[in-house]
Amino acid sequence: MRIFDSKIPEDIEICLKAPKIYDFLNPKSKQNFEETFETLIKLNVPVVKNHKIVRGLDYYNGVCFEAFIENDRERQ
Repeated sequence: MRIFDSKIPEDIEICLKAPKIYDFLNPKSKQNFEETFETLIKLNVPVVKNHKIVRGLDYYNGVCFEAFIENDRERQ
């Protein structure tokens, strides 16, 4: 799974052609993911699906996502 974090052009090309983990979710997990995504949109939270996030997949279950505050470094 760490290939998704690779910066090597050949690895990036392989990842672009690889199946997305979303395509392998069971129906309940897909519904939960979509409901979470739609709720964020309704709350006017800008969201992007990133199929390359692989951190923690060995111990998380259910919907997993990362959140970032834009320009957060300016506050530090």
